[in-house]
Amino acid sequence: MIDYNKLYLKIKEMFDKEESLYGLFEFYLITNLKEFDEKKDDKREFFLKCENLTDFKPLKSVIYYLIGTFYEEKRGDFLSSARYFFKSLKLNDVEEHVSDCLKRITYGFSELFSFLRVSGKLRNKKKSVRIIILKTLREIKLLNDKLKIDALFNLGHMLYEIERYFLAIRIFNYCYRISDTNKNKAYSLYYIGVAYDKLEKYAEASMYYLRSLEFIEEINFKGEILLKLGVAYKKSNKNEKAIKCFDDCIEIFKDEEKNDLVTQAHYYLSAILKPDNN
Repeated sequence: MIDYNKLYLKIKEMFDKEESLYGLFEFYLITNLKEFDEKKDDKREFFLKCENLTDFKPLKSVIYYLIGTFYEEKRGDFLSSARYFFKSLKLNDVEEHVSDCLKRITYGFSELFSFLRVSGKLRNKKKSVRIIILKTLREIKLLNDKLKIDALFNLGHMLYEIERYFLAIRIFNYCYRISDTNKNKAYSLYYIGVAYDKLEKYAEASMYYLRSLEFIEEINFKGEILLKLGVAYKKSNKNEKAIKCFDDCIEIFKDEEKNDLVTQAHYYLSAILKPDNN
Protein backbone atom coordinates (compact mmCIF):
# COMPACT_ATOMS: atom_id res chain seq x y z
CA MET A 1 0.00 0.00 0.00
CA ILE A 2 1.41 3.38 -1.01
CA ASP A 3 1.67 6.03 1.71
CA TYR A 4 1.07 9.16 -0.34
CA ASN A 5 1.61 11.52 2.58
CA LYS A 6 5.03 9.97 3.26
CA LEU A 7 5.95 10.25 -0.42
CA TYR A 8 4.91 13.89 -0.50
CA LEU A 9 6.95 14.75 2.62
CA LYS A 10 10.01 13.06 1.11
CA ILE A 11 9.74 15.11 -2.10
CA LYS A 12 8.93 18.32 -0.21
CA GLU A 13 12.04 17.88 1.92
CA MET A 14 14.17 17.80 -1.23
CA PHE A 15 12.56 20.98 -2.53
CA ASP A 16 13.02 22.68 0.85
CA LYS A 17 16.73 21.80 0.72
CA GLU A 18 16.91 23.38 -2.74
CA GLU A 19 17.43 19.94 -4.26
CA SER A 20 14.54 20.52 -6.59
CA LEU A 21 15.92 18.43 -9.45
CA TYR A 22 16.36 15.42 -7.17
CA GLY A 23 12.82 15.93 -5.92
CA LEU A 24 11.60 16.19 -9.48
CA PHE A 25 13.36 12.96 -10.39
CA GLU A 26 11.78 11.24 -7.38
CA PHE A 27 8.40 12.56 -8.49
CA TYR A 28 9.04 11.16 -11.96
CA LEU A 29 9.84 7.73 -10.52
CA ILE A 30 6.72 7.77 -8.36
CA THR A 31 4.36 8.68 -11.21
CA ASN A 32 5.81 5.77 -13.19
CA LEU A 33 5.21 3.15 -10.49
CA LYS A 34 2.84 0.38 -11.55
CA GLU A 35 1.33 0.39 -8.06
CA PHE A 36 0.43 4.07 -8.46
CA ASP A 37 -3.02 3.20 -9.80
CA GLU A 38 -4.66 2.59 -6.46
CA LYS A 39 -6.45 4.91 -3.98
CA LYS A 40 -7.65 7.53 -6.44
CA ASP A 41 -8.66 10.17 -3.87
CA ASP A 42 -5.33 9.97 -2.02
CA LYS A 43 -3.47 10.24 -5.30
CA ARG A 44 -5.47 13.32 -6.34
CA GLU A 45 -4.63 15.00 -3.02
CA PHE A 46 -0.98 14.05 -3.51
CA PHE A 47 -0.94 15.72 -6.93
CA LEU A 48 -2.60 18.86 -5.59
CA LYS A 49 0.06 19.15 -2.90
CA CYS A 50 2.89 18.58 -5.37
CA GLU A 51 1.59 21.36 -7.60
CA ASN A 52 2.48 23.81 -4.83
CA LEU A 53 6.00 22.54 -4.16
CA THR A 54 7.55 25.41 -6.11
CA ASP A 55 6.70 28.73 -7.71
CA PHE A 56 9.61 28.42 -10.14
CA LYS A 57 7.77 28.18 -13.45
CA PRO A 58 10.05 25.75 -15.33
CA LEU A 59 9.90 23.24 -12.45
CA LYS A 60 6.18 23.70 -11.96
CA SER A 61 5.70 23.17 -15.69
CA VAL A 62 7.55 19.84 -15.50
CA ILE A 63 5.41 18.73 -12.56
CA TYR A 64 2.25 19.53 -14.50
CA TYR A 65 3.65 17.71 -17.52
CA LEU A 66 4.45 14.57 -15.50
CA ILE A 67 0.99 14.58 -13.93
CA GLY A 68 -0.46 14.91 -17.43
CA THR A 69 1.56 11.95 -18.72
CA PHE A 70 0.49 9.92 -15.71
CA TYR A 71 -3.20 10.49 -16.41
CA GLU A 72 -2.59 9.80 -20.11
CA GLU A 73 -0.49 6.64 -19.82
CA LYS A 74 -1.59 5.04 -16.55
CA ARG A 75 -5.27 5.86 -16.40
CA GLY A 76 -6.32 6.74 -19.93
CA ASP A 77 -8.02 9.82 -18.44
CA PHE A 78 -7.52 12.16 -21.38
CA LEU A 79 -9.61 15.07 -20.11
CA SER A 80 -7.51 15.22 -16.92
CA SER A 81 -4.27 14.83 -18.88
CA ALA A 82 -5.32 17.64 -21.24
CA ARG A 83 -5.95 19.97 -18.30
CA TYR A 84 -2.45 19.35 -16.94
CA PHE A 85 -0.77 19.66 -20.33
CA PHE A 86 -2.48 23.04 -20.74
CA LYS A 87 -1.19 24.09 -17.31
CA SER A 88 2.30 22.97 -18.30
CA LEU A 89 2.46 24.80 -21.62
CA LYS A 90 1.18 27.99 -19.95
CA LEU A 91 4.30 28.04 -17.76
CA ASN A 92 6.84 26.99 -20.39
CA ASP A 93 6.58 28.68 -23.77
CA VAL A 94 9.51 26.85 -25.37
CA GLU A 95 7.96 26.02 -28.72
CA GLU A 96 9.01 22.36 -28.79
CA HIS A 97 7.45 21.84 -25.37
CA VAL A 98 4.22 23.60 -26.35
CA SER A 99 4.07 21.55 -29.55
CA ASP A 100 4.63 18.30 -27.61
CA CYS A 101 1.85 19.16 -25.16
CA LEU A 102 -0.55 19.97 -27.98
CA LYS A 103 0.31 16.71 -29.77
CA ARG A 104 -0.40 14.78 -26.59
CA ILE A 105 -3.68 16.63 -26.10
CA THR A 106 -4.89 15.93 -29.64
CA TYR A 107 -3.77 12.30 -29.38
CA GLY A 108 -5.74 12.00 -26.15
CA PHE A 109 -8.83 13.46 -27.77
CA SER A 110 -8.58 10.95 -30.60
CA GLU A 111 -8.41 8.06 -28.13
CA LEU A 112 -11.19 9.54 -25.99
CA PHE A 113 -13.56 10.10 -28.90
CA SER A 114 -12.90 6.60 -30.22
CA PHE A 115 -13.79 5.12 -26.84
CA LEU A 116 -16.87 7.31 -26.37
CA ARG A 117 -18.13 6.56 -29.87
CA VAL A 118 -17.75 2.81 -29.41
CA SER A 119 -19.34 2.90 -25.95
CA GLY A 120 -22.20 5.17 -27.06
CA LYS A 121 -21.30 7.85 -24.47
CA LEU A 122 -20.13 10.55 -26.88
CA ARG A 123 -23.29 12.65 -26.53
CA ASN A 124 -22.83 13.05 -22.77
CA LYS A 125 -19.27 14.38 -23.12
CA LYS A 126 -19.73 16.68 -26.12
CA LYS A 127 -19.64 19.94 -24.15
CA SER A 128 -16.46 19.09 -22.21
CA VAL A 129 -14.60 17.97 -25.30
CA ARG A 130 -15.76 20.96 -27.37
CA ILE A 131 -14.33 23.32 -24.74
CA ILE A 132 -10.99 21.50 -24.79
CA ILE A 133 -10.85 21.59 -28.60
CA LEU A 134 -11.48 25.35 -28.61
CA LYS A 135 -8.77 25.84 -25.99
CA THR A 136 -6.41 23.72 -28.06
CA LEU A 137 -7.08 25.79 -31.17
CA ARG A 138 -6.53 29.01 -29.22
CA GLU A 139 -3.13 27.77 -28.01
CA ILE A 140 -2.17 26.55 -31.50
CA LYS A 141 -2.76 30.00 -32.96
CA LEU A 142 -0.06 31.41 -30.65
CA LEU A 143 2.67 29.15 -32.11
CA ASN A 144 5.03 30.09 -34.91
CA ASP A 145 3.87 29.02 -38.37
CA LYS A 146 5.88 25.77 -38.58
CA LEU A 147 4.75 24.43 -35.21
CA LYS A 148 1.28 25.82 -35.82
CA ILE A 149 0.89 23.83 -39.04
CA ASP A 150 2.15 20.62 -37.39
CA ALA A 151 -0.27 21.06 -34.51
CA LEU A 152 -3.15 21.93 -36.84
CA PHE A 153 -2.52 18.81 -38.91
CA ASN A 154 -2.66 16.75 -35.71
CA LEU A 155 -5.91 18.43 -34.69
CA GLY A 156 -7.38 18.01 -38.18
CA HIS A 157 -6.48 14.31 -38.27
CA MET A 158 -8.01 13.82 -34.84
CA LEU A 159 -11.27 15.45 -35.94
CA TYR A 160 -11.24 13.33 -39.09
CA GLU A 161 -10.69 10.12 -37.10
CA ILE A 162 -13.66 10.88 -34.86
CA GLU A 163 -15.80 11.61 -37.94
CA ARG A 164 -16.13 15.35 -37.36
CA TYR A 165 -15.50 15.96 -41.04
CA PHE A 166 -16.79 19.53 -41.37
CA LEU A 167 -14.60 20.65 -38.45
CA ALA A 168 -11.64 18.84 -40.00
CA ILE A 169 -12.27 20.65 -43.29
CA ARG A 170 -12.18 24.00 -41.48
CA ILE A 171 -8.88 23.12 -39.82
CA PHE A 172 -7.24 21.95 -43.05
CA ASN A 173 -8.51 25.07 -44.83
CA TYR A 174 -6.75 27.13 -42.17
CA CYS A 175 -3.60 25.01 -42.74
CA TYR A 176 -3.77 25.79 -46.44
CA ARG A 177 -4.12 29.53 -45.87
CA ILE A 178 -1.05 29.79 -43.64
CA SER A 179 1.13 27.24 -45.48
CA ASP A 180 4.22 28.60 -47.21
CA THR A 181 5.35 25.35 -48.87
CA ASN A 182 3.86 23.43 -51.77
CA LYS A 183 3.98 20.22 -49.73
CA ASN A 184 1.83 21.61 -46.90
CA LYS A 185 -0.59 23.20 -49.36
CA ALA A 186 -0.91 19.89 -51.25
CA TYR A 187 -1.55 17.89 -48.08
CA SER A 188 -4.04 20.44 -46.74
CA LEU A 189 -6.09 20.34 -49.95
CA TYR A 190 -5.80 16.55 -50.16
CA TYR A 191 -7.19 16.02 -46.65
CA ILE A 192 -10.07 18.40 -47.40
CA GLY A 193 -10.84 16.20 -50.41
CA VAL A 194 -10.68 13.04 -48.29
CA ALA A 195 -13.09 14.57 -45.75
CA TYR A 196 -15.55 15.51 -48.51
CA ASP A 197 -15.19 11.95 -49.81
CA LYS A 198 -16.34 10.64 -46.45
CA LEU A 199 -19.31 13.03 -46.60
CA GLU A 200 -20.12 11.58 -50.05
CA LYS A 201 -19.73 15.02 -51.60
CA TYR A 202 -17.78 13.78 -54.59
CA ALA A 203 -17.89 16.99 -56.65
CA GLU A 204 -16.24 18.90 -53.80
CA ALA A 205 -13.80 16.04 -53.17
CA SER A 206 -12.68 15.94 -56.81
CA MET A 207 -12.24 19.72 -56.86
CA TYR A 208 -9.86 19.63 -53.88
CA TYR A 209 -7.97 16.61 -55.22
CA LEU A 210 -7.42 18.52 -58.47
CA ARG A 211 -6.20 21.57 -56.58
CA SER A 212 -3.78 19.48 -54.53
CA LEU A 213 -2.24 18.13 -57.75
CA GLU A 214 -1.19 21.70 -58.61
CA PHE A 215 1.20 21.71 -55.65
CA ILE A 216 2.30 18.09 -55.42
CA GLU A 217 5.95 17.17 -55.88
CA GLU A 218 6.08 13.59 -54.55
CA ILE A 219 5.42 10.96 -57.23
CA ASN A 220 3.92 8.38 -54.86
CA PHE A 221 1.58 10.95 -53.37
CA LYS A 222 0.56 12.10 -56.86
CA GLY A 223 -0.40 8.51 -57.72
CA GLU A 224 -2.52 8.26 -54.57
CA ILE A 225 -4.32 11.52 -55.35
CA LEU A 226 -4.98 10.43 -58.93
CA LEU A 227 -6.48 7.17 -57.67
CA LYS A 228 -8.78 8.97 -55.22
CA LEU A 229 -9.70 11.54 -57.85
CA GLY A 230 -10.58 8.74 -60.27
CA VAL A 231 -12.78 7.06 -57.67
CA ALA A 232 -14.54 10.37 -56.94
CA TYR A 233 -15.18 10.85 -60.66
CA LYS A 234 -16.44 7.27 -60.95
CA LYS A 235 -18.89 7.83 -58.10
CA SER A 236 -20.05 11.01 -59.86
CA ASN A 237 -20.61 9.00 -63.08
CA LYS A 238 -17.84 10.92 -64.87
CA ASN A 239 -16.31 7.78 -66.28
CA GLU A 240 -14.14 9.36 -68.98
CA LYS A 241 -12.38 11.54 -66.43
CA ALA A 242 -12.12 8.58 -64.07
CA ILE A 243 -10.48 6.40 -66.73
CA LYS A 244 -7.89 9.10 -67.47
CA CYS A 245 -7.01 9.36 -63.75
CA PHE A 246 -6.59 5.59 -63.43
CA ASP A 247 -4.49 5.45 -66.61
CA ASP A 248 -2.29 8.30 -65.34
CA CYS A 249 -1.87 6.52 -61.99
CA ILE A 250 -0.80 3.30 -63.76
CA GLU A 251 1.62 5.24 -65.98
CA ILE A 252 3.41 6.74 -62.98
CA PHE A 253 4.31 3.31 -61.62
CA LYS A 254 4.77 1.46 -64.94
CA ASP A 255 8.37 0.52 -64.11
CA GLU A 256 7.48 -1.00 -60.74
CA GLU A 257 6.97 -4.75 -60.58
CA LYS A 258 4.18 -4.52 -58.01
CA ASN A 259 2.28 -1.55 -56.64
CA ASP A 260 -0.94 -1.50 -54.61
CA LEU A 261 -2.13 1.74 -56.23
CA VAL A 262 -1.74 0.19 -59.69
CA THR A 263 -3.67 -2.90 -58.57
CA GLN A 264 -6.51 -0.71 -57.33
CA ALA A 265 -6.44 1.42 -60.50
CA HIS A 266 -6.77 -1.73 -62.67
CA TYR A 267 -9.67 -2.90 -60.50
CA TYR A 268 -11.59 0.36 -60.93
CA LEU A 269 -10.83 0.44 -64.66
CA SER A 270 -12.23 -3.05 -64.96
CA ALA A 271 -15.35 -2.01 -63.05
CA ILE A 272 -15.95 0.77 -65.60
CA LEU A 273 -14.96 -1.05 -68.79
CA LYS A 274 -16.32 -4.50 -67.89
CA PRO A 275 -19.10 -3.86 -65.37
CA ASP A 276 -20.61 -7.35 -65.76
CA ASN A 277 -17.44 -8.88 -64.31
CA ASN A 278 -17.70 -6.93 -61.03
